Amino acid sequence: MKNFCILLIILLCVCCTENRNVIQQLSYTDSVSNYLKSIVLEENIDFIGKSVSDFCILSDSTYLLSTPHSLYVYSLLGNQLGVIGKQGEGPEEYMNIGEIYLTNDYIYVWCSVKRKLFMYDKTGKYQKNFPLPHKKIISMCVYQDRYLCCMLDGTGEGEIVEIFDMFDLKSLRTIFLDSKEMRVLSCAQVAGSIEIIDHLLYWSIPSELSFSVLDLNDIDGDITKYDIKDNDFFIEQFRSNNGSAHGKNILEYINSNSRILQLCCRKNTINLVAEVGTIEQDWNNKIVDYSKRFVKIYQVSNSGILKKTYRFKIYENYGLVKLCDDGLYVLKAEYNKDDFIIMLDKYSL
Repeated sequence: MKNFCILLIILLCVCCTENRNVIQQLSYTDSVSNYLKSIVLEENIDFIGKSVSDFCILSDSTYLLSTPHSLYVYSLLGNQLGVIGKQGEGPEEYMNIGEIYLTNDYIYVWCSVKRKLFMYDKTGKYQKNFPLPHKKIISMCVYQDRYLCCMLDGTGEGEIVEIFDMFDLKSLRTIFLDSKEMRVLSCAQVAGSIEIIDHLLYWSIPSELSFSVLDLNDIDGDITKYDIKDNDFFIEQFRSNNGSAHGKNILEYINSNSRILQLCCRKNTINLVAEVGTIEQDWNNKIVDYSKRFVKIYQVSNSGILKKTYRFKIYENYGLVKLCDDGLYVLKAEYNKDDFIIMLDKYSL
C-alpha cells in the first residue's frame, strides 16, 4: 500500500508539470513553389552558403547574416553595409558567434568561447555583456531584455531548457530530458529552436516532432506539450560503435534521421520547420545524394490544430533555410569554373 501511494504521488507530480496533446497528421502536403525573388550577396569574404549560421531581418531595409566569426549587415539589394561588433580578445569583443537574437531595441550575440552574451543596439553600438554558465546553447531568445531563455544540447545532467536572469546572474528554471538522440542531433549546424510570443515561451527539441509551451508569468507552472504525428518525420534509436560516438557515426545518424530546424511563432500560428527524408552518402566515392531530403513545414494553430504542411526540396548547394514572418529564405551557393556567388532566395507559403 505504501509503494502504491508513492507511485500515485509521482504520477500526480508528472501530470501537474506537463500536459500532453497529440496532433494527427494531414493526408495532403503542398509544395513550396511561390518563388518571389533572388538576391546576390556582395563581398562573400569568409563564407560560402553552408557556413552562414543564422539569418535575421534587422529592419525594413536590412538583413543580418552571421558566420562563426562575424555578424554582417546587408541591404535588401545584397550590398554589405557593415559589421556588428568585432572579433577579438578585448572586453567588448567576441571571439566566436554561436547564436544571435533580436528584440525590439537590441541585438544579442552569444560567444561560447568567452561564455558571454554581448548586447548591441540596432545601430551596432556596444552596450554591455553578461557572463553566463558554461553550457552548450543551440538556440536562444531574450524576454524583456532581462531574461535569457535558451535551449541546451542535453549534455551534462540532461538540461534542455534554462531560463536565466541576466541581471541577477541566476537560473530561474531548468528543464531536463535524458535523450541520446537529441544530444547527437544537436551536433548539426542547425537543430532545435526556442521562441517567445508575448509572455509565452515555445520550444522544440531536435529529436521530436513536437513543441512545448510555458507561461513566463508563471515560470514554475505547468508545461503544455503538443506532439504531431507524421510518417515523414522519422527518428531511430542512436547506437554508437563500441560504446563511443565518432564523427562519422554522428554524421551518418544526422543524415539518415529527421530533425527540427526551427520554431517560428506568430500570433495565431506555430510553424515547425524540419528536415525529413535521408541524405545518402558514399564515403568511398565521396558522393552525397540529396534527392530524398526535404524541408517540411508544419503549420499549427495556437489551439493545437494542424492546419497545413509544406515540402521544400533541398540540394547540395543549399545552406541555411530560415522561415521569417514575410516568407521562407534560402541561402545557396552557385558555382562556375572560376568562382562562386552566394544567393539569397525568398519564397512565400
